[in-house]
Amino acid sequence: TENEMLQRINANSAFVCIKDSTLVSQLPSFGHHYIANADGIFKADSTYYRIFRQGIAAWRGASLNQMKNLTLNGDFDEDPADGKYFYLKDVTIEPTENNCGDYKRVEKNSEGGWYRVIFEIKLMRYGQFGNICKHTNQLILHYQYICNIILRGQVKRFWMWHSYKTSLEVQDVNFELLVPRQDNYDTLTCSYFPRFEIGGQINYAESKVNSPELSKIFKDATDGMGDVTHNYNLSHPVFIKVRGKGKSAALGIGNWATFSCGY
Repeated sequence: TENEMLQRINANSAFVCIKDSTLVSQLPSFGHHYIANADGIFKADSTYYRIFRQGIAAWRGASLNQMKNLTLNGDFDEDPADGKYFYLKDVTIEPTENNCGDYKRVEKNSEGGWYRVIFEIKLMRYGQFGNICKHTNQLILHYQYICNIILRGQVKRFWMWHSYKTSLEVQDVNFELLVPRQDNYDTLTCSYFPRFEIGGQINYAESKVNSPELSKIFKDATDGMGDVTHNYNLSHPVFIKVRGKGKSAALGIGNWATFSCGY
């Protein structure tokens, strides 16, 4: 019943909430909530990760109890030398005269208002430790830019929006940003100062059938996102310009959810 559903949602408010008549995850999407335990914790090699609303904190060499007791008082006290850093930080940069920010969201309803799509695009920076520098015997901290697009189809039942399986399509996804490229790598310090160039995507398109969600992650130089940096603290990325459109079968021909900035 409706009352039972609300009780279940309230009992799990650390994980889900109702936003704009939609049941949404409180955790950063990006797939990590599929592998985390009930405390939002997962582990890879010697590094524990914990999912917070502010992002995903990483702590190399920590114990499970340390991660359970970890709190974020304001900004996470990052100390890469001690193995504490943000693997993924949920930061939203507002658009300015010089950029289009790092996040766009748009929704579009069908003619009768019973169906809709939500189309989102977000730039992120994430880091991870990997390999040991032979000359310093220190773990190398790698940072990288990624871009995530998500198109979701929803149907209204009773008073709430619910995901359902449908045909989804995105077209004309274009975006530009400054991305790092690696030159003159210093093998003694296992680091370098990157140069930056225009990167991004041109006219990306994809479709999916019988699915509640269409998602794509752009990363690495092959996707126009630049190189992985070594021991260089990349700043948070922003779009120079960005646009795209998405729809579901229920919206009908020519009814697209669109966003555009800088074009």
